[in-house]
Amino acid sequence: MSLPSINETASYNLKLPSGKTIKYRPYFVKEQKILLMAQETGKQDELLDAFKKITSNCTFGVVNVEKMPLFELEYLFLNIRCKSVGENVDINLVCKKCGQKEKIKVDLSKVSLPDYSKKPNKFMLTDKIGLMLRYPSIDDYNHLGISQPNNLTTRQILDLVPYCIENIFDEKQVYVADKDFNVTEAESFFSNATEKQITDIVQFFKEIPTLSHLIEYNCKGCNGAKKEFLLEGVMDFFV
Repeated sequence: MSLPSINETASYNLKLPSGKTIKYRPYFVKEQKILLMAQETGKQDELLDAFKKITSNCTFGVVNVEKMPLFELEYLFLNIRCKSVGENVDINLVCKKCGQKEKIKVDLSKVSLPDYSKKPNKFMLTDKIGLMLRYPSIDDYNHLGISQPNNLTTRQILDLVPYCIENIFDEKQVYVADKDFNVTEAESFFSNATEKQITDIVQFFKEIPTLSHLIEYNCKGCNGAKKEFLLEGVMDFFV
């Protein structure tokens, strides 16, 4: 005799600021185990890998998490967590002035992404040659060993660009990434650009949308003085 299925039809729709709508379900015990095992290691790369696996499972394998921008992946995971556990999470903060520890409850449903749907991703290098960029994915950051994606250096940005080129075009043809050229060829192409030609590209990466939430609270150790703490990236919400 087969047992009945639990939560078989539980699913929700999330509309991203980019305009895409994604269908997802809460994570189950099997995914919770993946998350708990990653949390026990205390390693950021293990946690990010767990977020990726859980998000892929909970979007019915439709979402390509390898190519999804990291901030979209984080936002999607946050919403999956809300439907799986609840909207509130306790954040442990330490006052930078007095060292007082505080446990603050954060409503994850109030965490949002800025609207980036109209942000241009087409850049001209010359009058006739240009390229189209996408935002970096978790795999792009991992490949380059970037552990702090919210604070990219110019050097890290220059290393990321070849991985994030969607296509290169001129007057006659469009060259598509992974079809017409590989990362090594993209690196060679991009390395011949001047600093002036890539100014807007560097700024594009410096302005990557970030999952963030500002916490305001009164510190007991500072006689109730008002304090602010900015959470940035999904790691701040769970680590």
